[in-house]
Amino acid sequence: MINQLARFIVVLAAVAVTGCSSTSILSSEKAEGEGPINLQGKQVVALVVHDDAEIRATAEDALAKSLTKRGMIGIAAHTFLSSELITDKAKAKEAIKGSGAEGLVVVRVLDVEETTRYRSTATTPYQDDYYGSMMSYYAHGWSTVNSPGYLETIESYLIETVCYRVSDEKRLWAGTSKSINPASVKSLAKELVKEAGKVMKQQGLIAAKN
Repeated sequence: MINQLARFIVVLAAVAVTGCSSTSILSSEKAEGEGPINLQGKQVVALVVHDDAEIRATAEDALAKSLTKRGMIGIAAHTFLSSELITDKAKAKEAIKGSGAEGLVVVRVLDVEETTRYRSTATTPYQDDYYGSMMSYYAHGWSTVNSPGYLETIESYLIETVCYRVSDEKRLWAGTSKSINPASVKSLAKELVKEAGKVMKQQGLIAAKN
């Protein structure tokens, strides 16, 4: 599923080796004069734009769940915006405003970079256990001759997150983040909401208790 993120084009709302993930906010902008906003117990729509309905639903569910865990009531857009309606601007607007939500979080993957690097199994720095004497190194060298190392793939996702107030359709916050080797859509959504939330608090957009 995480490989399918490469095809995401989404709206809302990441440096490590394989098997470990991290998310960081690279840049952000808060709307002037806005905040603090208390979203505790308030409905917030999680919207993902993607031409595959199944992928979109999976991502929106994960994002909505992460919003709910942070005190909001996350609503996956696919629950009231069908694939037929999602691309119709007027009908989508009507559906979002009719949902009763106060906020809209839109997430979009801007770019995906995949790199491969070689990981050596050589012992470094030179440890006395292996390199301290001639024959200990000799034994160690021959014991690892068939373990030359391995290749690992690093996936880096550049993600754009935009947050709106539904009532007046005003953009409240926008940010760009980087996620490296996310384990799943669920973990990516969790990290993204967490890190974006931290920045929004620092900027005074949302109340600290959020």
